[in-house]
Amino acid sequence: MSAQTELADFFALLDGEHRDRVAREAAYRAWLDEALPAMAEQLTETLPPEMRAAGIRFEWAEQR
Repeated sequence: MSAQTELADFFALLDGEHRDRVAREAAYRAWLDEALPAMAEQLTETLPPEMRAAGIRFEWAEQR
């Protein structure tokens, strides 16, 4: 196998790994988008009742 072929194979491997990472990250972000409201609600329920009665609650904001 030539050095050029080995280099091309290496870059193909890196490209595949990059695509896999991007897909995993997208799936994780999609899961987070669905999970965050429920997590905020669960955290809100840990607040003392008088704080919840006053309207204090947890919310998630987008990262900047």
